[in-house]
Amino acid sequence: RSNTNLVRMRPDGSDQQQLTDQTGDIWQPQYSPDGEWIAFIYENPTYNVYTIRSDGSEFRQVTFGEGRNVFKTWSPDGEWIIFESRRDGNTNLYRIRPDGSDLQQLTSYSSHETSPTFSPPISLPWDSSHLTLGGIGLLMLTSSFFVNLNKRMISPSL
Repeated sequence: RSNTNLVRMRPDGSDQQQLTDQTGDIWQPQYSPDGEWIAFIYENPTYNVYTIRSDGSEFRQVTFGEGRNVFKTWSPDGEWIIFESRRDGNTNLYRIRPDGSDLQQLTSYSSHETSPTFSPPISLPWDSSHLTLGGIGLLMLTSSFFVNLNKRMISPSL
């Protein structure tokens, strides 16, 4: 088994600073929008979401369980971490605060929901009234649904 750790460095590879020294593998690290935190998947032996400050302090587990919890993205304001989990048998999307509080399930479909990305407020052309959603929404690239962060789900009638 290999061990993969986080190393911070300049674009030219200089000034390397190892941020973690863990047994297990770290996957998909991503800075928070303000650059203060890094979220990532830590596999040891299960997959869970962890965060660490960008200076290497405050390494902490955010998600718990055997459901293969996989980090996907930060919300644009840095208040939420979006992750996918198989905790109910299907891959669904969840959001949780970076401190591990306020877990909320965003999708509950029998198909697997993956690859979320945030979008600015948009008009949805399939609605005759061209429904505009205020705030920021979450798009799932493998699904035909748009999930507004107030948890209303909108589906095109094609």
